[in-house]
Amino acid sequence: MITNHCLKYISNFSRVSFLRIASKASTRFCVRRMSLDHLQRTASNTRHNVVSGATVVKVKDESSTVKKLTLKVHDKRFFFKAGQWVDMMIPKVEKVGGFSMCSSPRKLAQDGLLDLAVKKSNHPPAHWVHTQCREGIEVNIRSGGDTFYDPKPDDPQPDLLLLAGGIGINPLYSILCHVTDLLPKKEENFVILDKNTAGADNFDHAPNKVCLLYSASVEDELIFQRELSEAVEQYPCVDCQYFLTRETTQKTSLPVKNRRINHQDIQDSFRRLRKEKTMVYICGPSPMIETMETILLGAGIGQQQILFEKWW
Repeated sequence: MITNHCLKYISNFSRVSFLRIASKASTRFCVRRMSLDHLQRTASNTRHNVVSGATVVKVKDESSTVKKLTLKVHDKRFFFKAGQWVDMMIPKVEKVGGFSMCSSPRKLAQDGLLDLAVKKSNHPPAHWVHTQCREGIEVNIRSGGDTFYDPKPDDPQPDLLLLAGGIGINPLYSILCHVTDLLPKKEENFVILDKNTAGADNFDHAPNKVCLLYSASVEDELIFQRELSEAVEQYPCVDCQYFLTRETTQKTSLPVKNRRINHQDIQDSFRRLRKEKTMVYICGPSPMIETMETILLGAGIGQQQILFEKWW
């Protein structure tokens, strides 16, 4: 059901879309600044046609400052690609939220579910998630974004280097989940979904190697620790490294480095990856993105291999 609030969103988006503050051809990917309205920041981005109702079916504390929502999507035509985000229209909240998926397209295709992890802030949609959101509430969502991972049968399959800072892990974790959906687990036979299932024709087209470098301020903010550890254990082609920028103590057995991601870490990744055949996805604070881009270019990575979005 499309609510009056959702209709107002559609009207507002039509007005905002004329702003076109960035090139549609942009291939740059980052955490969104709260000083700009989400619709303004993403006015030039591609959006899918379907606005679907969705029910919050689970709310979970992923950390002391991050809540994970699981939504049951009503419209079977709704879809997204790994790395994209949703506009979320919330009852009685004037601002439209913009949140990246942290689940795979396969989960949506099979179960009609998608996950969002939302960092605590004073921005009205995020504040609502942390103070008022509960199971059973209905929202409206629309997917979009111009940077994503969506392998095609006839495309050469690159290796992937994923560089995440803080809550910027969300779209990169979605990409990693999509990758693992394409792979057999250790000592198991991989069973393809029925060919009528959305995205099933891509399932035998996975990258050769995937490296995730994941930085956060403190260990509590390294969300999805268990799931990432399981991915490394189950899929030999997946490697994850962790970095803490403000904390030196460890509460888990994760192999954590107490510093920022640096030039040597990038160089070390290319001992596993095919440098000339690697696509790099970055999501994090703007200064991190700029630093990572400079390091990558200095390491001989082509500009066309580096993907992130900037909306300012």
